[in-house]
Amino acid sequence: MMTTPPSDVSVAVRRNWDERARRWLDYDDDMERFAAPLGELALERLGPCEGARIIEVGCGTGGCLHTLAQRVGDTGRVTGVDIAAPMVEHARRSVANRANVEVLHADASTHRFEPEHDAVFSRFGMMFFPHPESAFRNIARALRPGGKIAFVCWDGIRTNEWFMITGLAAMSVTRAPLAPARRAPFSLSNPERLRELLAQAGFHSVHVARRVEKTVMSEEDLETRLKSSLEVTGLRETLRGLPQDVRRRAVDAVREALWARVSDGRIALRVGVLVAEATR
Repeated sequence: MMTTPPSDVSVAVRRNWDERARRWLDYDDDMERFAAPLGELALERLGPCEGARIIEVGCGTGGCLHTLAQRVGDTGRVTGVDIAAPMVEHARRSVANRANVEVLHADASTHRFEPEHDAVFSRFGMMFFPHPESAFRNIARALRPGGKIAFVCWDGIRTNEWFMITGLAAMSVTRAPLAPARRAPFSLSNPERLRELLAQAGFHSVHVARRVEKTVMSEEDLETRLKSSLEVTGLRETLRGLPQDVRRRAVDAVREALWARVSDGRIALRVGVLVAEATR
């Protein structure tokens, strides 16, 4: 398999993700509990996978690799790809006993995959490409004719109550706009634009569906989720560099806004995603 030297942009992106990934690992179990049912929405769209060769873009710590490995069976092959070295190291340890899985430390938007794969899957790994047009073209080239892509990404921020509540509460104190890292997860939230990107990349039979799910957390889980947001997500970037007293007041405002939604010891929040599928 050929490799592509990283561009200056890719190097900067890798460094950013390496830093974030080191903090992510402390909250990986919580992140996995939250993301797993949403990833299933895209997994359902792959259809039968026995014997298939599948790429997972943005495989992270490997949560979906095990499911994909089971689905393709001994005659199939799963290739996980992630740009963050700490994620790759964790994923490789996680799947060490699975002979049908490999994990690449690479940028999926530029990596030269062999054009022999049957499917590409991703769970929240498609939204961070600096150049999505060329990224999707590159991913399309990894598929054989008739190969399929299926992935889940975030819908708009207004359909995602966690982002809305925490973002508005923080901004009520900081009086500053959301940091770019806070907006990045929603880069593919326009269904028409997403359909256009996939069509331009050479896909047909493009289908993008809006789904609204709910995530339910106990008060204990809520505190863990808040800590992870302050360490890993764009909320951290929004508060970065602020005077300590302003940051403390912003965190207090976020906590108060979240706890105002707690009822009977738990909180239920709306989660909006797009589920995309297409054929090469």
